[in-house]
Amino acid sequence: LACVSNALLDPDAISPGDRVIVTGPGTIGILAAQVAIAAGARTTLIGLDRDSPRLAIAASLGLDARSLDEPETRRGLAAEAEDRAINTVIECAGAEAAVSWALASIRPRGRLVQLGLLSDDAEVALAGAILREVTVTSSYGSTPASWEHAIGLLAVDAVRSTVDEALGWDADALLTHHPLLLRGVHTVAEDTAKGALLSSLIRGNCALLAAHTNADAPEG
Repeated sequence: LACVSNALLDPDAISPGDRVIVTGPGTIGILAAQVAIAAGARTTLIGLDRDSPRLAIAASLGLDARSLDEPETRRGLAAEAEDRAINTVIECAGAEAAVSWALASIRPRGRLVQLGLLSDDAEVALAGAILREVTVTSSYGSTPASWEHAIGLLAVDAVRSTVDEALGWDADALLTHHPLLLRGVHTVAEDTAKGALLSSLIRGNCALLAAHTNADAPEG
C-alpha cells in the first residue's frame, strides 16, 4: 500500500472526478483501484477472462471490476477513449499489450502510471503518446511520506463505525493503526465499550489486526 501511495499520492497523480482505469487485477492493481477511489476518481479495474477469480475478489470488495475480453466492456472503454474521457491509466499487469492499450486510450495530456514490471526486452511504441503529450510516471518503492499516506488510508482506531463497516463488508479482518487494548482493561464484558466491539468482531468472525509499533518504529 505504501508503494502504491508513493506512486499515486506523492505527488498527487489523481484529482477528484478523474476517470481512472487500472489494468491488472492482482494485489497491486486492487490496492491501486482502492487508492484511486479514495482520491475521488471514478475507477474501473480491468483484466482478462483468465483473471476471473481475481476480478471476482475485486468485485466482492465493491470495485467496478470487468474483463476486457467482454465485448461490452471493450466497446465502452473504446468509446470513452474516443471521447477523450480517460484521464489516467494505472498499469499493474506488466504486459506489453496492457501498456500499449493504455497509451492508446489515455486522453491528450493524461497520465500513465506504470507499476507493473515489464521484461527487459519489452517493446512499446511511444510516438502516439508523445504526440498527445501523455505523462508517464512510475514507482518501485516507498518513502516515509508514502507510509504516512498509507496509514491515513487505513482505519486509525477500531471504533463502532469502523467495526460495523468491516462487518458490513463481511470482512475477514479489520486492520487499524491503534490497538483496541492499547491501555489495559480489567474486563472485556459486553456491557463495556471495548467489550462490545470485541463481541461484535468475534460474532462476525472478523479478526482485528493493529500495526502500531511496527509502523511507528522502523529505522529511517
